[in-house]
Amino acid sequence: MDEDFVKIHQQTNHSSAENNSGITPHGRRTGLYRRGGQLTMFGRFYQRVWNSTFVVRYIIYIIPVGLLISIPIFVGAFGNTNAGLGGVRIVWIFTWVEVVWVSLWVSKFAARVLPTVFESIIGVINYSVLKYARILTALQGPLSLVLWLFISWITLLPILTGNPDQRSANDRTTKAWESRLYRILGAFLIGSIIFAVEQFLIQMLSVNYHRKQFAGRVKIYKRHVVLLSILFEISRSIFPIFCEEFLEEDYTITAGIVGGLGKPNPKGTGMRILGNIGRVGNKISSAWGNVAQELSGKARVTQDNSKNYVTTALEHRAASGALGKRIWMSLVPEGKDQLEFADLQEVSVGLLPENLESSEFADECMIMLDKDMNGDVSLEEIINFCEYLCKERKSMTRSMHDVDNAIHVLDGVLTAVVLVAAVFVFIAVLNQNFSTMLATAASVLLSLSFVFSSTAAELLSSCVFLFVKHPYDVGDRVSVNSIDYIVDHISLLYTVFRTIDEQKNVQVPNSILNTLFVENVTRSPSMQDVITLLVNYNTSFDDLSALETILSQFLKDNDRDFYPDISLQVSGLPALDRMEIQIRFKHKSNLANEKLRLARRNKSMCALIEACRKVPLFAPLAGSPALGTAEQPQYMVTVSPDDAKQRYDSSLKAMDENRWVNNQKVPNEAASIKPKSISGLRTSGSMISRQSTRKSNIKDT
Repeated sequence: MDEDFVKIHQQTNHSSAENNSGITPHGRRTGLYRRGGQLTMFGRFYQRVWNSTFVVRYIIYIIPVGLLISIPIFVGAFGNTNAGLGGVRIVWIFTWVEVVWVSLWVSKFAARVLPTVFESIIGVINYSVLKYARILTALQGPLSLVLWLFISWITLLPILTGNPDQRSANDRTTKAWESRLYRILGAFLIGSIIFAVEQFLIQMLSVNYHRKQFAGRVKIYKRHVVLLSILFEISRSIFPIFCEEFLEEDYTITAGIVGGLGKPNPKGTGMRILGNIGRVGNKISSAWGNVAQELSGKARVTQDNSKNYVTTALEHRAASGALGKRIWMSLVPEGKDQLEFADLQEVSVGLLPENLESSEFADECMIMLDKDMNGDVSLEEIINFCEYLCKERKSMTRSMHDVDNAIHVLDGVLTAVVLVAAVFVFIAVLNQNFSTMLATAASVLLSLSFVFSSTAAELLSSCVFLFVKHPYDVGDRVSVNSIDYIVDHISLLYTVFRTIDEQKNVQVPNSILNTLFVENVTRSPSMQDVITLLVNYNTSFDDLSALETILSQFLKDNDRDFYPDISLQVSGLPALDRMEIQIRFKHKSNLANEKLRLARRNKSMCALIEACRKVPLFAPLAGSPALGTAEQPQYMVTVSPDDAKQRYDSSLKAMDENRWVNNQKVPNEAASIKPKSISGLRTSGSMISRQSTRKSNIKDT
């Protein structure tokens, strides 16, 4: 933003130097100045013409050339009456040329007044269609071109073949050059219509896209600026600007800290100089406003209003934080550490505009500032909100700039396509053997389609992704393939991301992003932070209930960051040796702010560790003394092979008997049927007998 200001400032200096001395930045004189920088007579005349209304300018443009064109008309009408070209008297040829010249400026005038007429007539019926008046304003060039070529085309044959001389000679035939000129004008007219349609589609895309994507955000941002301006005005009325209590904050706000200067030091000499410059400028502005008010008898023309302070402060993060700090500290009563609804309502009585009531204003401000919805506003909340507005302003500006550049690129591509189509139209109109030429051109285009098919598919996919889907804007935090990014730049064919962890730039084609799932964190509502724990298999339901109770108390104590409800569930039992638990902490905002997200996650993780120690919960395969320690010593016993086999069979039998099915009572007639022992099925003899039985049954069958 500052580089743009420097460029504009340099261009202004160059233009002012050229206007004052008559010398361009390249060292050449303009031709309108004498030596010493004084305007010539022609220069003064040109300056007056340029500063007049467009109607006067058009008349001045028409008359000199029109008089030159009328000379052959008078010569052919009153001098050499037999003079002609191509079998037509010269008077009628230059009459048509005169019509062409005058119709050029008439078409420009009609295209210029058309938006005003449309807005005056249609706007009375439906106010929502006024956006199309802006489209007509942007299409003045194409519309004037179409109208000019149409008038030139439609008046050619009536003037050249239907004039009195041709009618008296009973010669209404169209000559070869007239027919050829007629076809040429028709081809240009068709090409201009195609170009006007392409420009209309581009303007419709631009207007509808900006209205759909940014109109709501811009409206909300402007309303927030208005409310902050009123709060700052109330703060100034209680504590005047540059008072001792807020001297440091006021220096930061008025100096306009530039992001490249590093951390500001408002108490330093440089900052005081900048602040004093702002103070002097405000005094001069106030004095000039008083003089202008005395001379004009109207309201003050120039004012150092609070909106200018707020708008300037929101351009830089440091000034935004100082603005929020000054407002909060000047409105909070002494001895309190939060700003409540009653405080806002009380302090705004008698200081609001006539169209606002204190209760409505206080309620709207609380909705704007109290993002955690707990009924009060802390200092951290208002500073974060002002810094968010600063970031939102920059994001919207960069997003609109990038999208405009993408639309301009698309406009260039479509203009090239329109030019090719116009060439084909021109050839089709002039060439009698167009079918033969079309067959040759079709074969060439078919061969080129194999070369540019992938490029055309990528262009179409990128247009659909950017202008129809548009899953993100510049500055949004997104997740693609489970990797978190910040959108840094948007173009027509690609997007540049910046990784959250390593701050690396990643360029991805939009055609590839069109096939992926893009998770937009910035556009998401309040989000949850999911934490997964693996605990001991012996953890009981009472342990989980105790953990939930402890964490619920933690959420109540931190109601500015989290909602009081907590979700705890057993999500799995992997390998039957551990228990998997998922705990969800629901934040009172999304996770787009990385600094805030990390602070909240660290707080929740520390609380979870403390709760696990209180219950307590143990890790998988833990909770009892480790084998080989003093609490659980390890020892070895030697037994005989028969004893080992007997112990092994006994353990298998006990395992079978402890099954839940074997412990149930068998009802009625099924009680006499004794189930086969599972351990019996493990023996090789039983398995062989069952297999032999199956083989004999198969043979019988």
